[in-house]
Amino acid sequence: MIQISSAFALAFVLLSALLGFFGNGPVYLIAYGTVCIWAAHISLTFAYAYFKNRDNLALAMAVSWAGTATVQGWWWVFNLFGNPGWMIGHWGLYVGIALYMAGQYHHFRTFRMTLNLPRGADWAALVSGFAISLTAYLIWG
Repeated sequence: MIQISSAFALAFVLLSALLGFFGNGPVYLIAYGTVCIWAAHISLTFAYAYFKNRDNLALAMAVSWAGTATVQGWWWVFNLFGNPGWMIGHWGLYVGIALYMAGQYHHFRTFRMTLNLPRGADWAALVSGFAISLTAYLIWG
């Protein structure tokens, strides 16, 4: 079994070699597209695990990875096709973001139930993340 450090090193060496050959822009597109497709595969794998075993964490992972694939896929296509104007501010991007958020909520809910945390701990994690992001935007955005 390959260790995470070996996988990281292999990916880094591969990306470095591609950078030397193609340059930054093409490698960004190739890597982003690869990660997007892998995220879709991972999402489908977790969806299969959920339907086979009815495991709440598998459902959370399936939805989160679907959100990852959708958002990354959006930006991949956006950059691949030269920033088409119709994609700027399009509601379709928010579908992926909503999937991300739904998956994150389900993760926190599963963690709360698994760890016997008090009711509301899942929402507290979500609200604190939103509050930090909103505050950062209001200060620096």
